[in-house]
Amino acid sequence: MPLAEGVPAYRVTTTCTQTRYRIEKQILTDPDRPVVFQWTQFVPLNGPLAKYHVYVLLAPHLANHGMGNTAWVGDYKGIPMLFAERDGCALVHAAINSPEVSHERNASSTGARGANCFRSLATV
Repeated sequence: MPLAEGVPAYRVTTTCTQTRYRIEKQILTDPDRPVVFQWTQFVPLNGPLAKYHVYVLLAPHLANHGMGNTAWVGDYKGIPMLFAERDGCALVHAAINSPEVSHERNASSTGARGANCFRSLATV
């Protein structure tokens, strides 16, 4: 659903089929720059946030390539972030600080020679 008439932004809401939680997204583009901003919020509908284990999996395909990106973890102005770059294209994921949220971060490869973060996530 568009946020407003003529604004290049949309709101997307996904609710668990068992109504345990909802994921709310607002997606905004800049018509003058190659930018996409996505604000995402996890909303528990059944029990406190501490009851849930929410993970972000960021799998960038920059400059139309999934392999060969450079990724790293860091902070910007005290905000935990994941960064990725390739050939002048960049991606940043920022996590809002919250006392209930752990900001453990890892930048790893999913290629044949690197650690497979998809497999690692499945064992959590």
